[in-house]
Amino acid sequence: MDPCSCALMIHVGGQNGVGADGKVVRPTVGEQARLALRHLATVLESEGASLANIVHWSIAVVDGHALDEGFAAFQLAWQPADPPPAITVHVVVGLGQGFLVEIDAIAVV
Repeated sequence: MDPCSCALMIHVGGQNGVGADGKVVRPTVGEQARLALRHLATVLESEGASLANIVHWSIAVVDGHALDEGFAAFQLAWQPADPPPAITVHVVVGLGQGFLVEIDAIAVV
């Protein structure tokens, strides 16, 4: 086996709806999810990858908040022609103050 043929795995942890100052910029799950997905895409692009390379998503949403807003944000970011990833959703008691959603991902390039 050629060692150069091995895939590169990129683990991206803890993306959420924060601005450059580290403060929550939007008050809803949908808005925070859209921003978290943009952050995640930026990280992947810096490594020569894209959302299409993600093989597993792990999404945490604070209990009592609408999951459908987060799913709608995901559907806007995800291209149906891309290979389908595994997705795990956790409903949690809380995240950091003001955070409603947090997204981790594993990409393979």
